[in-house]
Amino acid sequence: MSRSGPSVPLGATGRADLLRALALRERTQLALDYDAEVWFGYVRRDVVESIPGEPVTVPLPLLSDPEPALAPAGKPALQMPFLHMIVQREAHESPVQAEKPLIGGLTPLAPDNDPDAAAPSPKRLIEYENLVPMARLLPALRRHLGARRAGSLDLELLIQRYAARDLPRHLPRRRLQRWHPELVVVLDFCPRLWPYRMDMHRLAERLLRLCGQSGLSMRIVNHGPLGPWSDWCAHQDRQLKSLPRNRPWRMPPAGTPVLLVSDLGLLTGPDSAPYQAWMRFIGTLRCAQARPVALVPLGAEQLHASLTNRLPVLRWSPDAPAHPVRTHGDGTAQPDGLDELLAMVAATCRTDPPLLRAMRKLNPVAPMNAGLEGALWCHPAIEIGLAVTVKTGAAADPLQRFAEMPPDLHVELNKRRRTHHAHLRRVVDHEEMLLWASHVRESTARAESNNISAAINFMERLTALLQLPGSDPGVWLQVANGIVHRAGSLMSKAFDDELRKPISSVLNNLLNGV
Repeated sequence: MSRSGPSVPLGATGRADLLRALALRERTQLALDYDAEVWFGYVRRDVVESIPGEPVTVPLPLLSDPEPALAPAGKPALQMPFLHMIVQREAHESPVQAEKPLIGGLTPLAPDNDPDAAAPSPKRLIEYENLVPMARLLPALRRHLGARRAGSLDLELLIQRYAARDLPRHLPRRRLQRWHPELVVVLDFCPRLWPYRMDMHRLAERLLRLCGQSGLSMRIVNHGPLGPWSDWCAHQDRQLKSLPRNRPWRMPPAGTPVLLVSDLGLLTGPDSAPYQAWMRFIGTLRCAQARPVALVPLGAEQLHASLTNRLPVLRWSPDAPAHPVRTHGDGTAQPDGLDELLAMVAATCRTDPPLLRAMRKLNPVAPMNAGLEGALWCHPAIEIGLAVTVKTGAAADPLQRFAEMPPDLHVELNKRRRTHHAHLRRVVDHEEMLLWASHVRESTARAESNNISAAINFMERLTALLQLPGSDPGVWLQVANGIVHRAGSLMSKAFDDELRKPISSVLNNLLNGV
């Protein structure tokens, strides 16, 4: 059976035809159309020596005949286009690079970007750790936020009744615990609870998966209770071009459980306005016959007796029991272990919530108290943002306390800090390495001698960049200014002569136009 295909015109010639013709017999010329004398318009030519820097014409040396015949009239020969080739490469030094670097023969940093300043890792190496495992938290919540329903027949009870000749009037059924079909969850997203923001998001995701969106209302409040609220589910829609609208607060129906995920104002003290506002809100819920339950990320000593007497309070902390707690405390805002946590934060340039949680677990006084994270976020010596830092004027005492901590804690903190900050630019690691090394024992710092030397070399190269005449340091000027600002009160005199004074002198000259 023969195959039929599209017919090819006789005048069309492909590469296979050319190769087949070359294999049969060598030709002196190539022309567009085949005949007995020429081949497809290609003519052999002598090789011309190329001049450096000039365009080079590359012939096609197909034939060995030194005197090729001319193409027939009416069939002009095809010429290959010019082919530009690199015949020589020369490197010329720029006037700035030719000058001798100003500090010890060092190569200055690149003004825009430098490989040594790039982040060691393209992504974060440490995931956000849950405050409490969900397998432990959710059963405790369901006992207080659930409802009972009739299940399958209770065969064991039915057999016991028959064995005792006590015939039941109704068939006994098992009583099953489930999540309430109409559940209200209030998520307090105020700034002082920023360390627990991701925990609230994960709790909301799990409750949405368990309860479904039809009977679950998750309300975000940013400025205390009884104010406007927005729907958490609406915030998760990435296709929205604007923020979800705020809604006025309306009390749920009687008997509805209301979960209050907040500190209820206790991080600012029991005498503060936020705590008093939450107490009034809880009273309003009880008057509306709702069932309020509080989930608070606080330590036992941070609770107040007036709170636990008014509603069930579950502590959201690793050291908390799985049932509501009672307390006779006065709600202290300075729990044990806060000074130690502040000391570890002072030994870093920036501390975000994941690193803060890792530091809290290293705390030698109260590593299991989740309330320390919020207490530190509200500390007067802290500058608040997406990450916290200790104010430069208040860092002396915390750093002194850090220097007195055990060497094992110094080593472990440096290890975790470097892992948590691996996705940040290396300049952060260099500055934090010098800050850490200036407040630990010499024997402890000796194990990080290579990293300390790299940090010193980086700072010296930064100084060399600022001293280059006619250079535009760009963002490095802001980096150097921040280092000098923090080093003036945070770093000890160990690196003062090598780093702070040279950089500060160069900055003053730049700012004064010298």
